Amino acid sequence: MFERNGNRGPLAAMADKVRERLPQGLKQALPLIGGARTKEGREKLVQQTRETGYKFADDTMRAVSAGMGIADVRAMFRGDPPIEKPNPRYKVFTNAFFAHIRPRYYEKSSTKFTHTFGLGYLSAFTFLIETITGLILMVWYIPEQDRAYQSMVQIISDVPFGQLMRDIHRVGAELMVIFVALHMFRVYLTGSFKHPRQFTWVTGVVLLIITLGLSYSGYLLPWDQLAYWAVTIGTSMAKSAPPKEIMGYISNLLLRGGDTIAQSGLLR
Repeated sequence: MFERNGNRGPLAAMADKVRERLPQGLKQALPLIGGARTKEGREKLVQQTRETGYKFADDTMRAVSAGMGIADVRAMFRGDPPIEKPNPRYKVFTNAFFAHIRPRYYEKSSTKFTHTFGLGYLSAFTFLIETITGLILMVWYIPEQDRAYQSMVQIISDVPFGQLMRDIHRVGAELMVIFVALHMFRVYLTGSFKHPRQFTWVTGVVLLIITLGLSYSGYLLPWDQLAYWAVTIGTSMAKSAPPKEIMGYISNLLLRGGDTIAQSGLLR
């Protein structure tokens, strides 16, 4: 069937066509699979599989991290010191996100504290503090009109270290707004928003708006007179934004969660 009178049969021709359409990697693996019957063949197959898998993983890592291979990522997380002389091949690495965290090379003058004043780090640190303390307070806080204030009083008086957690959360929220605003101001003054950092500037502005929104909405959570009337005045100002029928109404709806400050406002 495969050979007929010295000529290749139809099944052999069909097998050749199938073999031609196979991927290149599979074509190379077929002889190794066929030789896996012996110990040497199996060792060669395992070695080839490892090399192919590593190359695929390395190519994928370079595509994701803008040129950084597996070896470069390992060196970064091991904390290897930067190289003594700049290598042109590392230019794409230093522009990548992961290399920005710990670059393989940097100028000594760029490490001066006065360049950034650590405002980006402080903003991220206060955000982490807010997340941790917020999750702790969320366990006891009840976002209901009739129970929100009482739950806050219970956190302060009955929960161990409740007063400390609330104070840290409140002060951290105020510091985070200050640090983020100062960070954006520093970026603007130093011209760090220009090419090729336009996208970073846009994301920073969005994060600043989100930070202000979260700080404003969190101010209502104690549900006391100070929080209620402060949010009432603020949302009334937003409601007056022209045109009132469109922007004013939408702003008021987003901030209050309704026409009046009630249960929906606590869930903002």
